[in-house]
Amino acid sequence: MSADAVHTEQRFPLTLLGVREARHWVRGVLAAMHVDRADLDRVAVAVSELAVNLIEHARAEDSEFSLSIRDVANSAAVDLRAMSRSFASLDEFRAAARAPEDLDPLAEGGRGVYIVLHYFPDVQYAPSPSAAEPEVYTLRVPRLQPA
Repeated sequence: MSADAVHTEQRFPLTLLGVREARHWVRGVLAAMHVDRADLDRVAVAVSELAVNLIEHARAEDSEFSLSIRDVANSAAVDLRAMSRSFASLDEFRAAARAPEDLDPLAEGGRGVYIVLHYFPDVQYAPSPSAAEPEVYTLRVPRLQPA
């Protein structure tokens, strides 16, 4: 398989049940790609947080989101795509993070981004360039064995 080749892709409903299905699907695919168990858990948590943020905070124009997994030089890149405009830039995404100690316990907002950044400090975010194109979050994890 060539570098950056899409290994597999799947669409999920933008619902809590869809988030659960996505979490199980991504864990299964990454396990088959020889990703460490701890990284499987980190990806599952991050995918859950990003998708739930889409449900709760963003104005998603679509009722689905997709996950694709690419082979990238001894690692796996997980791309979450959604027809939404959650943030204007990667900097705005990073600025949205709120550490637990900085939040009112009853306040909404910032916890999910904080969790994603905690597990994936190098997360990439590409805002939707137009109403016809999705925003994309990318998480990368190493594989224990090359594919």
